[in-house]
Amino acid sequence: MVKPTNDGKTYTFELRKDAKWDDGSQVTANDFVVALQRQVNPKTKSQRAQRLQDFVGYKNASTGKAKPSTLGVKALGKYKLQIQLTHAVPYFDYILASQIYPVNIEALNKWGSKYDTDAAHAVSNSAYKIKDWNSSKDSWNLEKNKQYYDADKVKIKKINFQVVKTPQTGLNLFEAKKKFKKLRFLAIPSPWPLNSIKMSWSKVSMASWLPALE
Repeated sequence: MVKPTNDGKTYTFELRKDAKWDDGSQVTANDFVVALQRQVNPKTKSQRAQRLQDFVGYKNASTGKAKPSTLGVKALGKYKLQIQLTHAVPYFDYILASQIYPVNIEALNKWGSKYDTDAAHAVSNSAYKIKDWNSSKDSWNLEKNKQYYDADKVKIKKINFQVVKTPQTGLNLFEAKKKFKKLRFLAIPSPWPLNSIKMSWSKVSMASWLPALE
């Protein structure tokens, strides 16, 4: 992880030059800048805007008193990104790893408000790309992204997801030992009744996603 400077308030990143979106275009620092400015812009009504509350300029940008461009994030070069915080945040590594994502600027400009609303309007720079998904479906797939920089090490080619709306239904599916030909994840409401299931692994965290393998 990057070590912050300026008493823990400044993070400067050198991005991977081989990181690509699944359309083959490169991931750049501006992809992060646009994403974060869009996230804090009150016009987008992002439910994740508050995740950036420790950024310089967040309060005014998020309330419309200042332009989103005043948020404490900027591109110092094509692959160099800098984030400025108002104070040191001990858990900021977690925020970086789980709460901050870039957008594909070209796709965003092309699709506008449809961006990331379904699989046909989604792009990925990770090991997988999403398929057969929209906000109303109970199942979807992830397929290996051939443009991923480390694709040679991705051994699982496809992952199937299925939403289970009640814990009891999820439990029934699990105990029925349904024959899954491919890796499948059951998305279930927490809390999952773990004490009623005989697990084959030693540790399971209480989460909304549990792997069901046969």
